[in-house]
Amino acid sequence: MSDLGLDELGDLDDGGQYAAGWMHEGAGFEEDDDGEEGEEDEGEEQARDEAVAVVNEAHLDDLVEEEDEESEDLPVVSRQRKTGRTQSAQGQWDPIIENVSLEALTEKMQTIARVELSSALEWGSGIRKPTMGFNSKGVARRELRCPFRGPANCNCPALLRVTEHEEDGSWTLERKRGAPHADHTQSNKKRGLPKHIACNVTSPTKMKLPAAKLKQVVREKFGAVSTDTLKQITSVRRRKKMKEQDQIVPRDQRSTHGGLQLWVDAHSRQALESKGTFGPHTAYVCGEPRLDSETGLITIAYSTENLLLNGYRQGQFGLPSILQVDCTHRLVLEGHLCMLFGTVDVAQHFHAIGYGLCSSEDEYTHSHVFRCLKKEMERLVAERGAAGASI
Repeated sequence: MSDLGLDELGDLDDGGQYAAGWMHEGAGFEEDDDGEEGEEDEGEEQARDEAVAVVNEAHLDDLVEEEDEESEDLPVVSRQRKTGRTQSAQGQWDPIIENVSLEALTEKMQTIARVELSSALEWGSGIRKPTMGFNSKGVARRELRCPFRGPANCNCPALLRVTEHEEDGSWTLERKRGAPHADHTQSNKKRGLPKHIACNVTSPTKMKLPAAKLKQVVREKFGAVSTDTLKQITSVRRRKKMKEQDQIVPRDQRSTHGGLQLWVDAHSRQALESKGTFGPHTAYVCGEPRLDSETGLITIAYSTENLLLNGYRQGQFGLPSILQVDCTHRLVLEGHLCMLFGTVDVAQHFHAIGYGLCSSEDEYTHSHVFRCLKKEMERLVAERGAAGASI
């Protein structure tokens, strides 16, 4: 039996495979009685398979080398990491103020709201990210949305972003680039008062106007308005006033001594300091108020630190203090008298010292309010003098 040559295995076809299937199909030999011919057949078939494997492996190595040579000539393209890409202008934020205190941030936001929105509106608070604490970079952010957003208004896309830094406790205010304010005078409401009109008529300055004057202002600013619109304006202003009154004294406790006691407790110096809202210009109750539900006696003195110091400053840098007192009716929600205490400087300018809420204008009421304001002023001057603070 002669050796099998590689030329007899066939050539490679286009797919890179040898046309050697004939070896396995119909290439067997008839086995004789002794089985010797079958053993030779199996040896030859195994030799053919080994030869085919060797040739295939050599050809694949040649193909890989050719592909490597071709790939060396092509430019190498590496994908940039997602975190390293530069955002488009549409997704960036422009800083308004950076690394400032919370007080400066609040003041700036109020200014922006007054200029861009309305005196009766504030920026809507969005979702805080993360919801608690700070992220891995030590910052916490919250997006503020325009109150005129939504399909019922004008779909205003304007956005602000507030960032708190954990490292130094500073704050940053940014504006979304490519998201300007829409026309806030557009309204898509099917019923009800348009939001831009409601915000205008419920601003602090407009709430103090009488109905006839308000009607004139609305027509000058928005043009002719229908009778239904005027009725809606009256209804909106009434609800606004009721909400403000409920924040001062709950409706179920109004015109009762319990409501007055609730207001006194909420405006004490200790309560305001615990809330973190106390400052030199915060009004608080001075001394011990007198509330008697049996006799109906009500005497409450209240002022601010800055007003109380007017009495001390007048005695130090001007004429001897000359107090001036006056009572006015119908200024407070419950209808009590409002007693004003003040002094006059050399230039005949009046400076308020404090106020008193009272049920009557008798001698006891005057002396009690004066005593409470005087003791609180002396305590404040002594406290600031011991601390070395300015008076």
